[in-house]
Amino acid sequence: MSENKIIKKIIDDAENERERLLSEASERASIIRGGIKTQISQITSETDLKISEKIKLIEKQTESVIVSERRKIKLSKREKVYLKSIKDVKKHFTETINKPEFENILSAWIAEGCISVNFQEMYVRSSSNIQISDQILKKSVEIVKEYTGKDIILTPDRDNYLFENGISVLSSDMRVSYTNTVESRIRRFKDDINRIISSDLEKERLQK
Repeated sequence: MSENKIIKKIIDDAENERERLLSEASERASIIRGGIKTQISQITSETDLKISEKIKLIEKQTESVIVSERRKIKLSKREKVYLKSIKDVKKHFTETINKPEFENILSAWIAEGCISVNFQEMYVRSSSNIQISDQILKKSVEIVKEYTGKDIILTPDRDNYLFENGISVLSSDMRVSYTNTVESRIRRFKDDINRIISSDLEKERLQK
């Protein structure tokens, strides 16, 4: 399963929760609006002008609270989807390590890092659960050659390991690096996930 498909599945799974969250917001809005009647009944003895002004102020304050409630729910949903993304992709990554396609995935991640670091000689560091084989490095070199036309030299750094699952490419002088771990890749997806969630929630709001 590709990373994009994993992200899509996470977002699809979150659709069921959206209705519950929006329903909760609507219930809160009803309770808040219901409070207007009580407040209005307390100012009926004042002049019509003052009553009108206070009603407008109450309505404005009420709508402000409702908007705030919706924003809280939206932010809560974003965070839940983001955390679920990390959990699901980590699980998928761990399950893939011992599968044939993992070699291709890792080679592509390393090649991506090499193109970004852009040195002729580079080191490749990994998490402790990943073994960087000569075959993986060879494939990475071939991918870089195909996309950039450059010949590079890769050396595995087996003395240091990453805390996060994945790899990191470092320049020969260790001053430039590109991290391609599960966590870092999910962080790159965060804006896209939030954009989709916000768009869906806005569509729901306009339909009401």
